[in-house]
Amino acid sequence: MSLKLPNDKIVYNLQEQVGVNAENIKYLAEVYKNIDSIPAQFAEMKTYFDDTMMPTFSDWTTTFEGWDTTLSTYLANMSSAAVGAISGQNIAPATVSATTSVSAPSITGDSIIEKMSGYSFVTQTSTKGTIEYIYAGIVKNGNKLTIALAFNFTKNEGATGGVVTGRFMIPSAIMSKIYTSLGSSVDVKNGTAFPNGYSGVQIFLTVTKYDNFSLYFNIAEINALTAGVQYYIRHEVTILLSDSLLP
Repeated sequence: MSLKLPNDKIVYNLQEQVGVNAENIKYLAEVYKNIDSIPAQFAEMKTYFDDTMMPTFSDWTTTFEGWDTTLSTYLANMSSAAVGAISGQNIAPATVSATTSVSAPSITGDSIIEKMSGYSFVTQTSTKGTIEYIYAGIVKNGNKLTIALAFNFTKNEGATGGVVTGRFMIPSAIMSKIYTSLGSSVDVKNGTAFPNGYSGVQIFLTVTKYDNFSLYFNIAEINALTAGVQYYIRHEVTILLSDSLLP
């Protein structure tokens, strides 16, 4: 008669079985010889956890909520540390996108171009003559706004008075900083209408503000122009947007 043990070993008599059992008992006794000290070890681990770890985990509602709070705190600390680490240092990032503002004693670069969103130009038609547009542009650099309009104008026979030559659409936040005088006038200046490349006719050019979202460019008087003759006119104006220094 034989007996197959759990380890697949086959014993053929009681003596061999007893011997194998004795070896197993010896092995188990060695493995679990410190079993009586395990409760005390767990008690020490619990005390350590309660004293050192619970202050961190005590406010956790669930595992993930607690981790979210801990992670947020960690990231906030890292962000603060990163800001402190680069303060006063020379850095060379590829692109910087600020969400509020950039402040520095001086800002230099190969090209510093202000974004011009919210600006546009509307062409005009007139019963007093033909307008052929060449260029219309507007640029803002800090507290300075420069607008330019270039066009050819041919007066109709018998036409007199003024002509609206273009309308620039401007954000209301910028328009609110543009002051007027004499009613709606923003700028009045002498201009020149050129029928050729070497002589010209003096005219008055004006910029008016009738609303809070556009500026109109005008020839104030076309009486001095000859009907049927094409004149080249360039009208440019620069407006300061800073607060007035007047008391």
